[in-house]
This record gives sequence, structure tokens and C-alpha cells, in this order.
Amino acid sequence: MNFKMNKIQLPVLLFFCANLLVSCGDASHDNNRPTKEITFSFDLYNLQTSKNYNLSYRMKNFLSIGAMVPHRNRRLTKLFYKDETIITFVPDERVNLVTFIPRLRPTMCSVTYVKDGVISVKRFLKTEKWNQVTNENYKFRALEMAKETPLEIFDISNIEFDKIHLDEETKGDLTFYSFTPKGDIRIKIIADGTNVIWHSDDDTYVTGGHFSLQTQPKMMSFMTMNKGFMDLKFYSAYEDTYNEITLPEYQFVMKHFAYSTRTDITLNLDMHESNIFKVSSSVEQGVSFIDTFLRDPAKKVERIVAKEHTLWYRDQTQNFIKASYTVSSDPRLYKLVLCDTREPDKKYYHLYFMYKTDKMFKLPEREYNKEIKKIVYPRESFGEFDIQNFVESPTADPYPSVAYFPPFEKPLKIVKCENQLLWVSPGKDTVKSLFYFRNEDKHLVQLTCRDDSSITRTHHFQDAKSYFKGKTDDKSWVWISTPEFYRSIGLKQLIKTHTHLDLGVKVDPGAYEHKIGRVGNVMVQTFVPYSAFEITSVIDCARVLWTNEIKERLAALALYGDYGEFDRKTKEDSKNLVEFSQEANPFKNSLSKGYKLAELFIKGPQKVERQFLTLENDVWVQVKEEEFVKIYEGLENPDN
Repeated sequence: MNFKMNKIQLPVLLFFCANLLVSCGDASHDNNRPTKEITFSFDLYNLQTSKNYNLSYRMKNFLSIGAMVPHRNRRLTKLFYKDETIITFVPDERVNLVTFIPRLRPTMCSVTYVKDGVISVKRFLKTEKWNQVTNENYKFRALEMAKETPLEIFDISNIEFDKIHLDEETKGDLTFYSFTPKGDIRIKIIADGTNVIWHSDDDTYVTGGHFSLQTQPKMMSFMTMNKGFMDLKFYSAYEDTYNEITLPEYQFVMKHFAYSTRTDITLNLDMHESNIFKVSSSVEQGVSFIDTFLRDPAKKVERIVAKEHTLWYRDQTQNFIKASYTVSSDPRLYKLVLCDTREPDKKYYHLYFMYKTDKMFKLPEREYNKEIKKIVYPRESFGEFDIQNFVESPTADPYPSVAYFPPFEKPLKIVKCENQLLWVSPGKDTVKSLFYFRNEDKHLVQLTCRDDSSITRTHHFQDAKSYFKGKTDDKSWVWISTPEFYRSIGLKQLIKTHTHLDLGVKVDPGAYEHKIGRVGNVMVQTFVPYSAFEITSVIDCARVLWTNEIKERLAALALYGDYGEFDRKTKEDSKNLVEFSQEANPFKNSLSKGYKLAELFIKGPQKVERQFLTLENDVWVQVKEEEFVKIYEGLENPDN
């Protein structure tokens, strides 16, 4: 019995072993087998993003050129436009590149493919139908198209700010952007990336409109014009598919269904007043740059603004990495580093802008590099102040305070701590006073800044380590609000610098805010002390206007004079001078020269009192308010 079983089992065993060897052999060849190809077709009329290919576009010779490159193991079998087939490909024809002009609703296309190791190119033009043409005819048509008025495309996912003016508007909880073409530009196509929303087949063009991206659904409305006749178009989009709707439908959706998806993290490059961002400096090709990053990479920047222009706003496929701009303010160059999340591997790209003579321009990379070479801006030409010595200086006092007043002849535009920036002038602002405070483990800075319009702003900063309670080792600084600042410092640190105001010398911009203006025929000059100063007396050369009593301080001082007299003196002083100089200034001997009235606001323990003075026989004399008003009316109406 056993012998019979062995005779039966032996062939079975041999068969099993043979199958095992075959299986092992097959497995050894699996890694060398080519991955199964995926075939696809491509519609030039309705461009869509896909895992089968990569879409891109560029400007060349005034032409907007689109390109499609198939991914590995993806094979194009048919190229068509709407319902019309342009060309088909057999399995041994492998397409490497399809280019088309313009990038949306193209009328020209070129196909590069490989067959039997030979590269071939076929070119097509669209008249009534698509026809294959020679290389010479294709180039000639491209040249003619470049000479024609370009087909302007308004792409809401990639706005060209040199062609489109953009403003932000709020309607309830919804944020909309209004757009208007600049100059003689006529929009013939509206798109969202490769998704064509509206297209003109005749002389109709868009004059302007509104759109939203950070709402669900997306909304759009715009005005079209054709031979003097206007028409309104309305669209809504769920999952990026735009559909035209009527005005009642548009209003109904916006009122009852639309909601905001915006998480408003806006980076304003003119004001670094946010704890979300950190700022540092760098030098590129000899040019000083200010770099701005997110502190928390998990957060998303929705919008980037500079000089009241929206440079970029985020869609679902883009992330902000870094924004840089030049210290030089006119022209000022901007570079944005962004990340495209559509590709399997992260793809980084840049956007370039230039702000010059109150206008914002979007630049191609080549023009940006040209402008960089023009504005090499030496770091020594503007004032910088490093507070690192204050931070590291040892002291027995747990609450030290240090004051710094920049020299008038070298405006201070950058305050930093080593290579970490606290504040950078957004334009013509300069620092007039800097106070550093240390409260045990906290480091705090107060800056008083002023622009060329005599507008004063105060900024407060705290080191990031103490602000985040030791949760970070970041050596950067964060902007804090005024209440936060005063909560963080002790009363003993509210130091006051006692000084006097002398009208007989030049203005001290670090101690008080000084303004000169005109109201009708009356020249007005004002002095308002900064909070860190207490004015104990006001003098005019040897003439005393006011000295303080106990618990009194000067809140403000105003001088009034006859504008006609100033104008006459200025012309007399300028007769023999080629150009205006300090010597031609009618206030050259005294800030009060030519002024007849002075009004002082004195702050006491309980209230603010006013004192009135007039200049009689070169002496300041206190008068009653009624007499002061009478003299002031004489300055207003000198003819009466």
C-alpha cells in the first residue's frame, strides 16, 4: 500500500516543484518588466489638469504659449479640439511635447513625437477646421499673430498686475476682488488657470467686474461691451466648474448659500505688525533685502499686499514660502517664493514685481535681474542700529532702561538685533527715538517713527523667546500692541527725560513732534512733546515764555503768524540766492521769528489749562483770551 502511494505522490511532488521554480523565475523578472502604459486623449478646447501630463505656459515674442508634456508611462493617442480630431497616434508613435498658441482657445499647435527612434514634428493651424501646414507657414502665422493686438487673457489664478488693476471689497462676510483693465487693454478671455470661464468669438470684450475665490461657491460677475452695447454676465462655480447663471440666481446664491472660506492671514509687506511672521535680512548681488517667513509652517498665507496692491492670493494649489523686497524704496523690487502642490514632487517658483513712481509692475525674471543690477544699494547709505549690545550688556539692575536718539544728519531706517530685524522703514519713515527696556527675562523696545508728512507712529516689540514663554529658541522679535507693552514693563521703567523747549535753536525731532502749516492767511507752528519727555520750560533765546510749577507739564505749544509777512520775507531773502537753503528760511534766527501769538496747553493734576501770549516790543507777554482772539482775527483778515 505504501509503495502505491509513493508512486502516486512522486509525480505530484515533481509537478509542485516545477511550478515553484517557474513562479520563482517569474518573480525574478517582475522588476524588469515595463509598467503598464496608460493612454489618454487631450482636448485643446477644454484644458484640464491631469495626472497624465504636465501643463505650463510662458510668454515669448508677445505670444502666450501653452505646453503639454506627458508623464512617464503615459501615451497620447488623440489630440482634438472640441468635437474635431486634429491627429491620432498609433502605439509606436510616442508624443513628447504639444505646444499651442495662444494658451487658451488656441488656433495653432505643434506636436513633437518619436517613431522608430526618429523625432518628427507636425504643425497645425485652425481656420474653419484644423489643417496640417508646413513649418514656414506656421512660423509666418506666429509672426503675424505677434504683430496683431494680443488676445488678452484675464486669469484670476495668475493676475498680471501691469495690465489689471485689482481692489478688495467686502460684502457682508464675503470678500470680493474688483478688476479693471488698465489703459487700452481689452479682455477677450476670462479663465481660472486652465479652466476657461468666458470666451469672446467676436469683438465683445470685458470692461471690468468682480470675483471671489475664498467663498463657497466661487462667484463672478463682469460687464461686456460690443459696439456700444453692454451686457452683464454672472457665474458661480462648485468644485471649480463654472456655470453661467441669471442675475436673480446670482443674488439668491450670494444671499442664502454663499459663505466665506477665507482664513485671513494677510502679509502686508509695508507693516510687519504681526506675530505670525518673522523677518530677517539678506544680501543678494550687493542689494540689501528684507525677508519675511511664516513662524508656523502649518499656517497658510491667503494674500500678500504691498503699497495697497494685492501681489498674490492663494488658491488650493499654491503655498507661500517667502517674500523678499529691497531696502531701497523707489524703485523697490519684490520677489515671492511659492510652492506648487499639484505635482508629486514640490515645485518652487517665483513671482517678481517692481514698485516705481507710485505704480506696481509685474516683471518677468529676466527684467527683474536687469533691475537688480541697476539699483545696487550700499548698506552704508542708510542708518542701521543694532540693539544687541543692549540685550547682552550685564547689569545689576533687573529693570534697566536705555534711550537712543539717532543723529539728525543720518536718518535711521533699520533696527535689528544681530541679523534679526525688528523694524524696517516701509518708505520715508525714520526713527526719531528708541527706548530699550529689560524686565527680568523680557526684552522690550519702543520706537517712535515719523514720515516726511510729519505723521508720527509708535511701534513696540518683544523678544520671541519671552513672548512665547520659552516654547521657542527663536532669536527673532515680535510686534506687540501698546497695551501689551505697558503691561510688560514696570512703572519704574517709565522713564522721563526732562528737557526744555528752546525756540531759538533748530528743531529737536527726537524730543517732540514739530509741524508747520497754514490755515487761510495764518501760519501755524506746533510742538507736541513725545511721551518719553517732559518739557519743563519754554524759552525763545533769552526770552522766557513759560516755566512749570509742581506737577505741571507742557502738553502742546502753538505759534501763529501772518502768512503774507512770511511770504514777503521769504522772497526778500531769496532774491540773491540761486536756490533755496537754510539761510533763506525766515525762521533762521529763531523758530518764532515772524510769529505774533503763542498758545500753550499746560497739563496739571486735574485738567489742561491754556495760556495766551503775544509778542510786544520783542518780549512775550501773557494776555487774556479775548485779546488773543482779537489779534488772531487780525491775522486772519489783515486788510480789515
